[in-house]
Amino acid sequence: MQARCINRIIRMPSATSAVVFYEKPMVLGERTLAAFVLEVWRQVNGKWVLIRETVEHL
Repeated sequence: MQARCINRIIRMPSATSAVVFYEKPMVLGERTLAAFVLEVWRQVNGKWVLIRETVEHL
């Protein structure tokens, strides 16, 4: 399987939180699938931690 991120948008509502949106096309043999991904990140003890990830298949 091959996958990549395209059209990535990062928004930072504060200095310690970020929201990331992107489309993720995936190639499985002859088939191409696509998903839309939403990630919520927060800074905890100086490290960025993925809090939530939502994947919607298109």
